[in-house]
Amino acid sequence: MSPNRRLFSSLACCLGILLLTNGCLGNDFRDLPLDVDERDHGWTIAIEPEEYFEVHLQGNAAYTEASWRIVDFDPAVIAMEDQEHEIARPAAGNPEAMEPDEYDPGSPTSQSRFTFIGLSRGETPLRFEVLGNGTPVDVVEYTVTVVDDACSADTAAVANRCGGDFSYHPQEGLIEWDHGRTVPLEPGNELLITLTSNALHPDNAWQIAAFDERIITVEGPQPLGASRAPGDFSETDPFVSHSFLPAWLFTLRGVALGESPLTLEVVADGQRVDLFEINVAVVGDAEAFDEQQSGN
Repeated sequence: MSPNRRLFSSLACCLGILLLTNGCLGNDFRDLPLDVDERDHGWTIAIEPEEYFEVHLQGNAAYTEASWRIVDFDPAVIAMEDQEHEIARPAAGNPEAMEPDEYDPGSPTSQSRFTFIGLSRGETPLRFEVLGNGTPVDVVEYTVTVVDDACSADTAAVANRCGGDFSYHPQEGLIEWDHGRTVPLEPGNELLITLTSNALHPDNAWQIAAFDERIITVEGPQPLGASRAPGDFSETDPFVSHSFLPAWLFTLRGVALGESPLTLEVVADGQRVDLFEINVAVVGDAEAFDEQQSGN
């Protein structure tokens, strides 16, 4: 499994855009199984008997060694065929001194992928959780319905063969998957960060924990609300997130050349239950910085 979840996001976005613009992906795209992630919390998944679907979950950055675990589903309706877990690990090697295929960028959070198959017609909850210090700190929940014709089900969480691309989430600025990155920012310019709420504590806002005010300024959290009302399973808009969870917006501005860590967190009952950290490099030329970081 790839250590860099953003690769999966980029591929999903490209697939959705190409399909909408009459790209020539043909049956390769249509044959892909439904793939949902933590941003799809709350959706109903429609599949047919003997049809597969996948759940790909990024770990909670506050507890990097804790993997997602399954806590509820009906084994008479669906079966888990496979699961893979990758624990967070630091980068290995120096990207400037090694060949690209020798450098391992690491993974700042754990990654979990589960594969399920429909067994018999019916409906089941499907719930995952992450434990921190022995107590749940994050949750993802779906409802899975196994029907004769998934493409006719009253839900948009269906496989690509039914049309569209359910995995496509548009984004503006940085999101949770950018945790652990170093990002460039020029003095006077802005950078947006949009973070989805912790599903176990949806009313607890992301908050600013630490940054260097000599290097950057940070405004927020600005509540954005949820993109979709609870129970609304109508068709998805390829230009609007289809998340049922509230989101929070932060605006960064470069002040002076230098580097500043930025830590954002969710706290519930005095315990940190979610974390987002990046390193902001305020530089004279952000484009040149990006090229240097990518080795171009």
